[in-house]
Amino acid sequence: MVIEDSEFDFREILIKILDGLSETDCKKLKFLLGKDITRQIQDDPSIDGTLNLFQRLFDQQKISDQNFTYLIKAFEAVQCPAAAQRLRGRLCEPSPYERYFIKSKYSGKLIGVVNKTSDQGEKLLQWYDDQKQRCIQQWYFIPVPNRKNHHQFYIIQSVFNRKVFDVPGGAPSNENSIQQWDIAIYNPNQQFRLIDVPKEKSCLIQNVASEKVLDGITKQSITQVQLDTTKIQSTIDNHQTLWQIIPFNGDRPGEKLTDCPYVSSLNDLTVIKFGQVFGDDGGYSTDDSQKYELSISHYISSIFVVWSDWLNSMTMTYSSSNPQNNEQSRQGYPRGQPDVNGKHKKSETFNVTVLDLNERISRVHLIIGIGQDMQKAYRYPDPTHYIVGIQFHTTHNRS
Repeated sequence: MVIEDSEFDFREILIKILDGLSETDCKKLKFLLGKDITRQIQDDPSIDGTLNLFQRLFDQQKISDQNFTYLIKAFEAVQCPAAAQRLRGRLCEPSPYERYFIKSKYSGKLIGVVNKTSDQGEKLLQWYDDQKQRCIQQWYFIPVPNRKNHHQFYIIQSVFNRKVFDVPGGAPSNENSIQQWDIAIYNPNQQFRLIDVPKEKSCLIQNVASEKVLDGITKQSITQVQLDTTKIQSTIDNHQTLWQIIPFNGDRPGEKLTDCPYVSSLNDLTVIKFGQVFGDDGGYSTDDSQKYELSISHYISSIFVVWSDWLNSMTMTYSSSNPQNNEQSRQGYPRGQPDVNGKHKKSETFNVTVLDLNERISRVHLIIGIGQDMQKAYRYPDPTHYIVGIQFHTTHNRS
């Protein structure tokens, strides 16, 4: 039987992934997927056992060379990030914790920042890929919550200057070139959907506002073109709208850190993470970054919380990681009701950097209360949910 190239390549990747897995990794993977495999496979500690696991997933149509998200999630669950990232490289599903190059399949060029500028409205251009690790050609893909449908949207942010992909005014004009702009939360002009084209190992990059896809047919600039579903195959065949999302490889030669003013190390993960926006008792939310003109060098150094039966108030204190600023920490806007003298109220300060100045908040876990309980305190017909528990997790495994 002749195996098609795509499936052959995928199986080859699985073999290479297996070479990098420890015996413990394989045991955890088999335990996690126990309902999908026989007990004989689960108890087999040899390489054969893991290969049989992969084949079982093929047979049950849990995975294929076109769809293997199930296996990616499994690798992430058993703490095998390298394996998960290896598979993500075949999908239009970039990790928010990695840096990427965006390469046109039509021109073979990389999208980059022109002349190392940070000016608003500067057009993004295509540059030849000289196989160096130029910071101006590296991008973060920041996932944005999307409640309208199941599609995942991304903000594409420059590693070099923290500016983001922006379609001017969200206008659908084909001549509308992609520019760089300051990040604006929940602005559809800066949100993009990645449409997987597995056969070409590439993606279509579609803007949410204009609903058009990025086009690399021009000599340097990146424009947009209508995604005509009746002609999509001919468009794909021409490769002009196809883009490859290539994971950053630290082994590339180049300017290294001198090229990246905002990157403190090759493992820098200082990306903006978006979650749900919660307001105070009146339902309003506050953005400290705009109100206090915070820069990318600022981070949360402490959090002051006030609570009773639920979270009443939360106030952030921000410090700067840039030693040249030599500035004092600044306190953000108190959200909610910060008065600690109310009935049954308690307060506490969570000092993030008390043990290590390099420690940062990496995740926030919220427990949401039930609306009926809130109705007892606030006599409104449709009370909002509220927070009864909050836990902060740091990059040093503290919480």
